[in-house]
This record gives sequence, structure tokens and C-alpha cells, in this order.
Amino acid sequence: MCMLKTGLGVFFVIIVLFILFPFFLWMAGVSIFPFGSGNGGSGKNAVLLRSIDEGVHWDSATFEQGKGVSAPAQVLHVAFDTLNLDIMYLGAKANGLWKSTDRGATWKKMSDSSRLLQPNADVYRIVMSTSSQDVLYIAVFQNKKGRVFRSDNRGASFREIYFVAPDNIPVYDIYVSPTDVNRIAIATGQGGILLSHNGGQTWSVAHWFSESMVRVAGNPGFFSEMYAVDSSRRLKKTFDEGENWAELGQGSGSEGTGGYPGSTGGFGAIPPPIQGFPQEPLFFGPTSGSGGSFRSSATAGLPAAVETFAIDPRNFERIFIGAVEGLYRSLDGGFTWGRIETLVYPSAITVTAVAVHPHKSGTIFTGIGSELYRTDDDGKTWNVRMLPTAMRIRGIALHPLYPDFMFTFVGR
Repeated sequence: MCMLKTGLGVFFVIIVLFILFPFFLWMAGVSIFPFGSGNGGSGKNAVLLRSIDEGVHWDSATFEQGKGVSAPAQVLHVAFDTLNLDIMYLGAKANGLWKSTDRGATWKKMSDSSRLLQPNADVYRIVMSTSSQDVLYIAVFQNKKGRVFRSDNRGASFREIYFVAPDNIPVYDIYVSPTDVNRIAIATGQGGILLSHNGGQTWSVAHWFSESMVRVAGNPGFFSEMYAVDSSRRLKKTFDEGENWAELGQGSGSEGTGGYPGSTGGFGAIPPPIQGFPQEPLFFGPTSGSGGSFRSSATAGLPAAVETFAIDPRNFERIFIGAVEGLYRSLDGGFTWGRIETLVYPSAITVTAVAVHPHKSGTIFTGIGSELYRTDDDGKTWNVRMLPTAMRIRGIALHPLYPDFMFTFVGR
């Protein structure tokens, strides 16, 4: 009888230690379970994959969960801290802002002391200044409004510096000059490219377009030169801070000849762009789909529907476009374009992600379906790896100083 009581006591202790005690901790908001599966954890349902050997092997990132905190179902952006190389930030759809302190292996939900950023916000873009390393900007959609938040303490607290007046219109993108933390350009769903030269205290309109603007990127040495992409996936460019824009829609189809795509001879008096650009590949989320409309042309010009857009971080004139028709490259800042042949038949599968190695311009990564393609000779030869996921690659991000560490975020 005594042995039976002892056995029951041991059994009760085991139940408390391994079931009830962890459950009570979870109810208190302490995450002790691995939570590696399901939304964004591991296996074929992962939303963020991490490699520490330039894409040879891949593992799923882990998101800490607890009471009221679940892993993201969709990653919108990954950004790197400019002061601490171990710190990274992640923006999620309907799941706020996340932070990693171990180069992306594990992620924890951020909550600012100002309580301005809501945990269920869409965080479309994260930009940390390279000239003032405590300043962090994020493009947020919450409470039915698109907003821009600024932090002067690396995300510990935020303040709102802009919001779109009508409801249900996001701010999709932010560009911050790497030489002046207060020079900002934003792209809004209302069709605006807006500028601020004083850190968001006041704003001016660079240009109103008839469609939503989803991306904006600038020349780090010449703020007046910018690229923008609208909701129809058309790439545009300005050299005068947005007063005039040219659409990069059609070209000669060969690099080094012809005029500015979409123009009759190009801009003859344009100053040359300044080289050197910190990599920020532009990513279009799952709304882009696998198709798109293209303008008919007798030449193989740049497709009108752009799926993804990246700039060589070592040379601002080298631009890469992913589209249904394949991978395109310009060597002269968008004046002329040519298609780079990959291992996939053109138009068979859409190129949904592209990134250029931050130290080796000839090394390019592209995402086609769930396969990662890599070239080390500027597109002459390729190798391919199947990622451990059933979903399509939607974005590729390489650490700017340690490119052995790279990430892919995936989705339907």
C-alpha cells in the first residue's frame, strides 16, 4: 500500500512538472516551449528561413510565443541593425515588429514603452539610419490608417511623424538618406511620393500618381535621383526629386544600346549616378500573384509588371528586375535592359525575389518557386538549391557585412 502511495505521489509530481507547471508559465506569458512548428516555425510551413553559409544549408527561424503572442504568418520585411551586427528587425503582417539579438536564429515580439505601436499592426518597412544609428523608421498600418513612426532610441519607444488622412490606405515604403537621417521619402497607397527634409516635422509632395505607390528607393549620394514602383508593377525614375518622372516600361532589349526605356532617346544631360548603395531589395508580397500584364512590343524590353526589384549595393547603376518573363538587368541606371538567362524557361515560373551579394557584384541570388538560384559569374552559369519549404520565395536578404548570414521569407 505504501509503495502504491509512493508511486502515485511520483506520478503526481511528474504531472505537475511536465504539464501543469509549463502550462501555468505559458498562461503568465513565459514562452518555454520550442514552438518551432506551425506558423513560421519549421518544416514546410516556415515563413522565415535562415542560412549561415551563403545559402548552402537552411533552417527555420524560431519565434518566441506566449500568452497573446503567436508567430507571424507572413513576413513583410527584414532589416539589419547598423550599430550591432547581431541585431535584426522583422516586420510582419498583422503581427507587429519583431527583433532578433542572435543574427536571426530566434525572434521576440517588440513592444515600445510609448504603447504607440500595436501588436497586430502591419509593419511594411523598417529602416535604420546609417548616419544616426539610434534612429529607426517604420511604415505601419494600424487602426485603419497608414502611418510612419520614428524612434530615436532604436525602437524602445516611437512617435508618429505622418499618417494618411483617408482610412484604409497604407504607407508601403520608406527611404532614408544614408548621409542625412532627416531626409526621408515615403510611398503611400494614396499615390503619393512624399518628402521630408527635417525628420518628419514637415512634408512636401514630390508627386501624386493615379495609382498606389508601393516602393521607393534613392541614390545614396544624390537624393534627387529616385526609383518608384506603382501598384501595377511599373518602374519609374526621377532625377529632380520627383518633379518629373520617366516610366521604365520598354527598351531596346539589349544592354548598352538605345535610349531610356519608354523614351525617344533618353535624357542626354542627366548627371551620372553615384556608385555605392546599401542593399535593400524591394519585395512585393503575395498579392503579386504569378501572372501579370505586359505591354506588347516588337523588342524584348523591360516587362511592365515588376515582381521584385533590387539594386547592386556596390553600384547604383546596376538594377535587377524579377518578372513573369524572367530576370532582367540594367547596367546604366535603367537606360537599357537585357534579360539574364537562368536555368528556367522564360515565363515558366515567375522570378519573385532577387538580391545581389554586398561584397561581390557578380554573385546574384534569385528566388523561383521554392528554389534558390545562385550565380557567381554575373549570370553566365547557375546552381540551384531546393529550400525546405512548400511555399514560394518572396524575399531574399543578405547581411550587409556578414553575407554568410542570409534569409528568405516565403509565402503562398
